[in-house]
Amino acid sequence: MATQSLADYLAKAKADALTHLAGKGQADGHLLLVMGNSAGDLDSAASAIGLSYLLTQFPEVRSRLGLPASLNIAPLVQTAPEDLVLRPENKIALLVAGLQSTSPLHVTDLKDAAGRSLDHSSSVFGPSNRVHIGLVDHAALGAEWRSSTGSEADRDVVAVVDHHVDEGAHADAKLRILQGPGAPGVNVPTGSCASIVAGLFHDHLSAGEVPREVADLLLSAVIIDTDNVRPAPEGKASQVDEEAMKTLLPVSSFADQSRQTQLLSVAKSNVPAEVQALSHDQLPVPSAQAKSNSTKEYWSLLVASKGAVDHLSDRDLLRRDYKESLVSEGAFANAAALRFGFSSVPIGLSRWIGRVNEESASEAVRTTAWNKWWDALDAWRNERQLDGVVIGTSFREANRDGDVKHRREAVVAFASRRLTAAQTDSFWLTLIRELESSSELDLRKWKGAPLPDGGREHTLGLDDAGRRGDLRAIVRRQDPHASRKVVLPTVVRAAKLALSRL
Repeated sequence: MATQSLADYLAKAKADALTHLAGKGQADGHLLLVMGNSAGDLDSAASAIGLSYLLTQFPEVRSRLGLPASLNIAPLVQTAPEDLVLRPENKIALLVAGLQSTSPLHVTDLKDAAGRSLDHSSSVFGPSNRVHIGLVDHAALGAEWRSSTGSEADRDVVAVVDHHVDEGAHADAKLRILQGPGAPGVNVPTGSCASIVAGLFHDHLSAGEVPREVADLLLSAVIIDTDNVRPAPEGKASQVDEEAMKTLLPVSSFADQSRQTQLLSVAKSNVPAEVQALSHDQLPVPSAQAKSNSTKEYWSLLVASKGAVDHLSDRDLLRRDYKESLVSEGAFANAAALRFGFSSVPIGLSRWIGRVNEESASEAVRTTAWNKWWDALDAWRNERQLDGVVIGTSFREANRDGDVKHRREAVVAFASRRLTAAQTDSFWLTLIRELESSSELDLRKWKGAPLPDGGREHTLGLDDAGRRGDLRAIVRRQDPHASRKVVLPTVVRAAKLALSRL
C-alpha cells in the first residue's frame, strides 16, 4: 500500500531530480522524467504526476517493465508555475489534491550545478547521465528535447502513454500504450490520458491502496476532458474513460459527502473572479447524457474556469494551450523542415477578436479589431519562428431556437521562412485543397456574430485572395468533433503531401 502522501512524494521527487541533474546524485542512481505535453493542460499535468507517483509507490510495476532498481521518478510539467494564471482549472485541481503550483518539477526549475538553466538538448538529459524519459499525453518527444547531435540514441524514452495519433515514435519503449484515433483495436479514442493511467493501476486503486488526493487529481482530468464522462459520439468518453471513473469515484472525495463538500469549497474559493460573479444558473451544465452525476457541480466549476479568458491578451490566448510540430519531407528536413504551431482557444473568434458588443459595433470598429488580431497572430508567428499558425476555437453558442450547441472554428495562416515565393504558392494551394477536402475536418464557410442587419459577421483584414502582406490565411467553421487530436495530424499529413509535390 502507498503510504507517502502526494505532496511529500512530489517534494522528494523534485529535490532528487534536481540533485541528479546537477551531478550530485548517487553514482549508480537513475532518473526517469515523466513529462506531459508542452501545452501543460490538466490532463498532461495529472497524468504525469499520477503515473510518476504510482510507478514510485508500486515497484513491482517498475520491475515488470524492466526499469532500473535504483530509479528516482519525477513528473515534469512543461510550463512555468507563474503561467498557471493561464490555466485556472489546473490551479483548482492541484489545490483540491492538496498541492501548490510549485509542487511539481517544472521546466523552469531545471538548472545545472552553477544555477544556469539547462538547454533541453543537453546531454544531461541523455542515457550517458542515467536519465530516462517517459511521455504522457503526447506520442513523440518534442523537437526541443532532442539531442543537439540529432541522434535518437542520445535520448532513452522508456514509456509512452497517450491518446493521440500514434506517430510511430519510440517503438521500443518498455511501456507503450497508445489509445488514440486509428490505434489497433481502438474503435473510440480514449478521451483522457488520465483514464489510461488509472487503468494501469486499477487493482491498487480499487483496493484502496492509493491516497484519495491522487484519485481526485486523475478524476479532475478525466471529467474535464470527457464533458463529465459523456459517451461518444456525442461526447468524448470511451469505455476506457467510463471504466476509469468507476475505479476512481469510490476512492475519491466524491465517495464521502463531507469530503465532497470540502472539495467544492476549495474549488469555489479559487475560481477566477469572472466565474465567481456568475450565478448558479449561469454556470455550464453537463449534457443529460453525461454519466457522472456526482461530479457535475465540480465539472461546471472547472469548465467555467477554463473558459474564463476575457482578461488574457491575444498572445496569452495563443500560448495557453499550444503545441508545435516540425514537418519534414524529402529535401525539406532538419533545418529546412517547416515549423507549425497549433493553438487551442476556448472562445469563438467573434468574442475573441471583437471584445466588444458585435451587434452594435460598426464595420469600422470591427475592421480595426480584426487588424489588431491579425497583427497579434503575425507577432506570435515571428516570436515562435513559425511557418504556419493553426488556431482551433471551441465554444458553445445558442442557435435561433435557443438550443446551446458546441462549435469549432479553424484558422490556418502561412508565411514561409524557408520556401521561395513560387514554392510557397504551390505549397499553400495543395495544403488548403487537402484540408478543405477532409471529411474529418468538414470545413465550411465561417459565420461570426449576428449583425444589426440580420446577417453574420464576416472575415475582415484579408484581401480578396485571402492575403495580408506575405501572410496567407483561411477562416472556417469545422466539425465540432474535430479537436486538435484530429486537426494536428490532418494538417501535418497535408503539409507533408504539399512538400512532396514541390
